Amino acid sequence: MREGNALRYIFIVMAIALMAGGGWMAAGEWPKLGMTLLFLGLGIGGQNAKTWWDNRRPSLKLEGIREEEAELLAESYQKAITDYRYLEQARTQLKDRELVNQLGRMQHISRNMLSYLEKHPKKISAAQPFIDYYQDRAVGLVRKYQELEATELSTERVAELKTRMKTTLSGFDEAYAEQFERMLNDQMMTTDAELTVMEQHLDAHGISLERPANEVVMTRAEAKQQEPSMEGMRVSLEKETGIKLTNSGEVQSRKGSQPLYMGGGSRYSLIPPGEKPEVIRHKVLQSLLAIFLGTFGAHKFYQGKTFWGFLYAALFWTTIPTFVSIVEGIRYLVMPMDDFYVQYCREDDK
Repeated sequence: MREGNALRYIFIVMAIALMAGGGWMAAGEWPKLGMTLLFLGLGIGGQNAKTWWDNRRPSLKLEGIREEEAELLAESYQKAITDYRYLEQARTQLKDRELVNQLGRMQHISRNMLSYLEKHPKKISAAQPFIDYYQDRAVGLVRKYQELEATELSTERVAELKTRMKTTLSGFDEAYAEQFERMLNDQMMTTDAELTVMEQHLDAHGISLERPANEVVMTRAEAKQQEPSMEGMRVSLEKETGIKLTNSGEVQSRKGSQPLYMGGGSRYSLIPPGEKPEVIRHKVLQSLLAIFLGTFGAHKFYQGKTFWGFLYAALFWTTIPTFVSIVEGIRYLVMPMDDFYVQYCREDDK
């Protein structure tokens, strides 16, 4: 960690030096060289700023909690964040697309849970089974899977172990969701009690909240009995549309290569619901950088493609990067959201 911080500081100093020297040269007798150095400094500085933002330490509001307890909560939460980041990085390195998709479903729930815990740190103690068991075991299994994958062995024993690991992890998204619901149990019970009081209050004032006569309310047992017929409907839908429904409420294409989520109306999308605003932001920003600063490789630095960023900046005087980046910027703008998400937001598909 210290080595990483030291290296980051070196790059920050380098970026400042390049920008200062570039600005001085641009205002003097070497404008082209100065502009090149200036934008190289901006690119390095922007990349370090993005890295810092992605790895910043979340701030927990632990006021009103005893110091010892606050330290334990902060330590547990930091462990959860560290494990989450490891799994997120693993998604960019694994070759098995089925496992990558499963990790994506797990990470979507985990991200929402960690965001909730950041706002409600007192709930961290209730999340210990998730932090210390499920997410911890997920990290352990993924690390072992990566080690097996790195051997490039295709023996029967290795294939069996990898299959068992994927099968075990396939149930973790449901386990994550169950742990999240247990964390919310107190809140849901309080909300249920408040609703009961409100209903009684409205009823006392002659306001009826009775359900329509034609609405059928099934008990849990009755709903359980209906599962076979629902399964039949699911099979029928798969045959007619080529879309495969999963138990988690998502769908997959017939090939099962990508998880799909319900979008607007009846449209399915590859983008998880909570990530769509972020994808739109990336799409617009990347397009603007390519069109207006693409000559100097700004959009490539933003994508993390440092080599290409330097190459654009070094060749800016030829005007070739200018034309190429304008075309790229327009392409980003008109590209369908799902395609943009897969190509530029999903690290595993880059």
